[in-house]
Amino acid sequence: MSAIKFVLSRHATVNLDIRNSANKVVATLIKNRQFEAGEQTAVWDGRTTTGLATPGRYTYTCTARDAKGTTTTLRGIIHVIE
Repeated sequence: MSAIKFVLSRHATVNLDIRNSANKVVATLIKNRQFEAGEQTAVWDGRTTTGLATPGRYTYTCTARDAKGTTTTLRGIIHVIE
């Protein structure tokens, strides 16, 4: 399991996807969900749309859009090992 933490300075709509090395979305953890300001955590259990993730490098992209339309993006890397 991997915990992805992010901090919002104000209320925002959030999307968070996991992508494989080919940049294909393999899991969507958060889709158009409203969050209040503060620290948030999403957990990826290693499952993809087709089953368990194979060992390798994955990236996550977390995008937050506030009421004014300002978008902030956070990216990171997750390594899946056997």
